Amino acid sequence: MGKATFQAALLAALVAWSAAWAGAESRPISADRFRLSESAAGARFLFASSDPGFPFPPVGPPADGPTGLRIEVFAASQVGGIFVSPGEGWSESGGLAPRYSYFNRRAPEGPSPLRRAKIRQGKHLRVRGFLPGFEVGSPLGPVVVRIEIGSETSCAFFAASTIQRDSGGVFRAVEADAAGLADCATSTIVSVLGTFCGDPGDSSCGGTCPGDGVCTFDIFAGSCRCVFSSDPCGGTEPVCNGTCPEGEECVAVATGLPVNGCTCTPVGVTPCGASGFPSCGGVCPEGNACEPVTSVNGSYCGCFPPGPCGGFGGACPSPLVCTQFPGSLPFCLPIICGTLPSCGGGCPEDWSCHRLRISGVSFETCACSPPGAACGGGEGFECPEGLACTVPLAGGSGSCLP
Repeated sequence: MGKATFQAALLAALVAWSAAWAGAESRPISADRFRLSESAAGARFLFASSDPGFPFPPVGPPADGPTGLRIEVFAASQVGGIFVSPGEGWSESGGLAPRYSYFNRRAPEGPSPLRRAKIRQGKHLRVRGFLPGFEVGSPLGPVVVRIEIGSETSCAFFAASTIQRDSGGVFRAVEADAAGLADCATSTIVSVLGTFCGDPGDSSCGGTCPGDGVCTFDIFAGSCRCVFSSDPCGGTEPVCNGTCPEGEECVAVATGLPVNGCTCTPVGVTPCGASGFPSCGGVCPEGNACEPVTSVNGSYCGCFPPGPCGGFGGACPSPLVCTQFPGSLPFCLPIICGTLPSCGGGCPEDWSCHRLRISGVSFETCACSPPGAACGGGEGFECPEGLACTVPLAGGSGSCLP
């Protein structure tokens, strides 16, 4: 897939994503109480709200819970969160007051650090469990709790006036007011906690974020944002520091776009592009291959669907690479280098620059060849000094000619 095609596909995906989420709700809610207490397994927490207006996703088969439950706790000094997948531990029911329930007797072991969840539409939202790595040995100050149930998001702000205790390994706050937050966006949460992540339109992003948050520029939104290690990996570009399933790590994957993507790969596995253009190699999201691509904007390693260059894949026979020009489909070309007649450098890594002639059209240029790949062997353009690798216009093996 060429860069223009990739960008078009990305924009189409974003449009579809926006349409799918158009009905999703994100709403500050009131909350009855929030409690944290120190334990060997991390902070033990309890959150309860009886706000009847909290966003609730539809219940339907199969009976394995919502598409996911994410609980995040924001304080000025740190941020923590857990994610609970559908499946084991969940039950649900419809009717006049649909509900989701979750129970994990082994928490913080077992399927997740969450011990129990009781979520009943229009009635209550109650969750309790553990936040691994979250510490309450020092005062936290104001806290925001954000809960995503499927595509629906609620948040509650426990301001200083709601805090009953914040010392000795215990945090306890009650009666959070829904009016304390304008919305559940991370930027809003950062603001109410008294931290600041860059001015709008300033790509330097010199501000700070709560806890381990990193202030970085979101090239698509054109503004700075805080990225946290508790965020899902796929949404933490360009930092790529988010959460992954056990045994995997969040890594950057070259896409050819202005910013790398982020994906989860097994620990120690090299992501696409890490070995450098044009050798490429490395891990891509499932179903894609890591291929070298060159364009007017430079050369890079990108993740593309399997298939030939020009057919929406990125594969070319070595030493050709998929090449893109504005207004045309990608096609396979050598990597151009140096200047005639001496050619010389300009090739990546240990590749070398050699004369390449297309017979029948009086076209000659300098092209990069893999190490030790002789003209005529089908994999390169190397010829003795003074000769040019000459390839028929219609294709076929080349020959070294004066």
